[in-house]
Amino acid sequence: MGQWQDDLTAVLGASTAVTAFQSVGHTSITAAAVSTLLSPSGGRQGVTIYNDADKDLYVSLGPTAASLTSFTLKIAPGGYYEVPFNFRGEIRGIWASSPTGAARISEITA
Repeated sequence: MGQWQDDLTAVLGASTAVTAFQSVGHTSITAAAVSTLLSPSGGRQGVTIYNDADKDLYVSLGPTAASLTSFTLKIAPGGYYEVPFNFRGEIRGIWASSPTGAARISEITA
């Protein structure tokens, strides 16, 4: 096992095997439309989102579309967020305005 797998096994417990780490890469979304950052996934165990852009990123966890007034969290430029382990629903996002940069997303799967 790699170090990240050992670390996650320590957090999740020995009964949970972490077998894959998928980097979704960067996701560019426009200010004009809500975009799906990740579709629902039954095998997902964790997600990280890093705002590598110059504008705020508004994120919604679940089926509700993100907007500038209705969102789960706001990630400032240079900010980082770890989605709670075992959240398997849809993740959506919208920029405060047209960004220079991207959202960088990694997904941990079983």
